[in-house]
This record gives sequence, C-alpha cells and structure tokens, in this order.
Amino acid sequence: MTSTSPAQVFAVITAAGSGTRLGSDRPKALVELDGISLVEHALRSLHSGGVDCAVVTAPPERFEDFRALLEFRDVVRVVPGSPLSRQASVAAGLEALAQTAAALSDDSPVLIHDAARPLVSPQLVSRVIDALRAGEQAVIPGLAVADTLKSFHEVPEASAGQAQGAHYVEATVDRAGLVAVQTPQGFPWKVIRELHRRAAASANSEATALTDDAGLAQQAGIPVRIVAGEGRALKITTPIDLVFARAILAEDARA
Repeated sequence: MTSTSPAQVFAVITAAGSGTRLGSDRPKALVELDGISLVEHALRSLHSGGVDCAVVTAPPERFEDFRALLEFRDVVRVVPGSPLSRQASVAAGLEALAQTAAALSDDSPVLIHDAARPLVSPQLVSRVIDALRAGEQAVIPGLAVADTLKSFHEVPEASAGQAQGAHYVEATVDRAGLVAVQTPQGFPWKVIRELHRRAAASANSEATALTDDAGLAQQAGIPVRIVAGEGRALKITTPIDLVFARAILAEDARA
C-alpha cells in the first residue's frame, strides 16, 4: 500500500509598503516588532502554519536590504515588487514562483499574504490550507464587523446649514452580512496564476487594480470560501497598531 504526501504549500508575501504612515524612514516590512522585522514575523507564522516556500516582493529601491535579511534562508526568495500596484507586485511574485519552484503543480496551494499582518496565527494559516486541500478554489479569512457602519455623501457647496466639503450620513449599513477581510488568501496554483494573467492590464494603476486577490476570483465567477479570521491578524498601518501588536506579543509570552 502506498501513500502520497500532500502537495507543498507556497506563498507570496507582499512587502512593498513605504512605512510613511508609521512615521518610519524604512519600508514598513522592515520596521521591527520586539527586535524582529514585520516580514520575518510573517514568514515565521506562515512556515509554522504549513507553508514550505515563500517569495517576498520587496520595494525595488530597497531590494538589496531585503535580500540581505531574508534570502540566506533556502526556503525564501526575494524579488523586486512593482511600484504600479499591489496587484502587480503579487503578479511579480507569482512569476518568480513559476521560475524557481520545481515542486509546483496545478493543485499546489498558494497563499498571498501581506507582511503588514505579521502576527497571523499558524492556526489561521492552516485553516486556509485545509480548505484548499478540501477542494475550494479561493479561500479568505473574514472577521465579523463589530463597528456600526454608515454610508455618507460629501456636500459640494454650502447650503441649508451644511458645510461645503463636509461629509454627512446617508444611511446605516446592515453589518449582519459583512466581514472584514484579512490575509493570507489561498488559491490553487492553476487558479491564481490564470486570474492574474487575465487581469494583467488592470494591475498597471492603483486606480484600476484590485486591493485583494479574492476580488479577481469574484470577477471570474469563482466562489470565495470564508474561513474564520482573527483579531491578532491586524494590519499594521499606523503607530497605534504597533502598540496593539506589542500587547499581543506580550500576551503570547505570558501564555
């Protein structure tokens, strides 16, 4: 009786954020959290959750810094991202996988993850991988929306007591059917590569590019499975997010 091992799992980590809103003079992914860069935290989490090999897309102007930090590891390759859009950077990472990952097959699970979510748990990563291995074609983590949501309009000209350029509420949005989307998002290799090939033209500008890879699947009519997200997979954008992230690490250390 013979047994077959599960297909290897691959990942593309987008790490081209500028860090400006963090008040940093270095790329966001190189900002340190308890002495370890955000991108290294993200890599650790992905590998602990089942990822075998990862490509990191770095800001072209800081490519050598990323390579010096990461590429000594035999499971990581660093490539320049694109200044055009996140979508274009992911496409560059996928192309690098195609060129270097000999074990890739049509059904290989491929995760797309943002280095700006450094503390995603291995358990969440495993949930995405398990759903792919069960036959799903697109998988995303989703977190229930806790805040009240309202749509609004902007007043172009002052009138009837309303200030010009101010925002005013239009309606309260029903949050019952809404989730906040996180990463990693997962796809079989044959699916994610074809989605990016079809949408290549839209990646040339932030005005036309999509903000996540699940959006490409939605455009193609592919059902997108939602698995449980988590609070610790927060996106690091502003200095207060680093405060929350340090609190999570402190709690981990006490556990």
